Amino acid sequence: MPVLRQYLTIEEEKQIIEQFRQSWRPNVQVLWNGILREEAQKWADKHDMQTLTTVMGLLMNKENPLCPNHDKTKSSWTRYIEGASAVFAWSISREKTVVVLSPPPPQRFNPIGLTNFQMIEAPILHWAAALGHTSLQIYSVHPMVKGAEDFRYQIWPLDETRNWDTHFRTVQYQQREWRVPSWDNWKILIRSTLDSMVGSGFWIGSELFGLSKWKQDSARMKEVKEQKKREYKLKEEAKKIKKGKQLGQEEKKMRKKKIRKKKKPIKAKTSGETAEGQKSGQEQKKCTKKKKKGKKKRKGSGSEKVEKKKVKKRQEL
Repeated sequence: MPVLRQYLTIEEEKQIIEQFRQSWRPNVQVLWNGILREEAQKWADKHDMQTLTTVMGLLMNKENPLCPNHDKTKSSWTRYIEGASAVFAWSISREKTVVVLSPPPPQRFNPIGLTNFQMIEAPILHWAAALGHTSLQIYSVHPMVKGAEDFRYQIWPLDETRNWDTHFRTVQYQQREWRVPSWDNWKILIRSTLDSMVGSGFWIGSELFGLSKWKQDSARMKEVKEQKKREYKLKEEAKKIKKGKQLGQEEKKMRKKKIRKKKKPIKAKTSGETAEGQKSGQEQKKCTKKKKKGKKKRKGSGSEKVEKKKVKKRQEL
């Protein structure tokens, strides 16, 4: 398949095909959509059937050195799994039957339509049928519904959903919210490539898997993605403006603080402070007066001594 070059190298494709030859058992393969991978694997193991994980064997075991996950980033590993899903679907198209595990009607498949099953596996099965490569019959099982774990009915090429409605239409089951699959340009590429190979009219009548409206869905998803980008940019710009305003306000506050530090206002003295100041001033005045008196006394005593000395000298003469 030429489209696989977008997912796998030639060596990786050969390795996967060789692994399939060793582990493949005819007409016991399981595809799944809208349920947990662990639940799908548990159901397959219980019924002795094969999921992609089962058939891939050691290539999906991350603890094994043969697993290519060790040399890949998260995105390249996801692309590798999608490529393996394409090989798995193409191999299934050569069989007579396949089982698809999903929630029960009316919403069997993800309404967004970007799951691996809806974007890769189901289109390949339809493509093989359009080219006359398969006479595959697709059966549906709903393991989420208690009591219906082993009930299967055909959904393609004949839609026998009425058999389900006859037996289990009134049965209650726990509904789950549909997950939002990631927007993957590689998935879109596989669909567009298949579309170009078999013609645009091929998807008409394939509403069962939500395949005929994939172009509208992809355009809508692109619009949603672009809208989210615009909203994100607007939010980031708003944050920058807010930060700029905050920085400007902080700068103004800092300037005001500097101006206040330079011009310190003289504090007005209270009545208590003025009284204490008056007392201290009076005490200082008293001290200065005492010092002056002491100096005068010292000067006076000194002149009396000089006069006494003069009198003595006169008497001696």
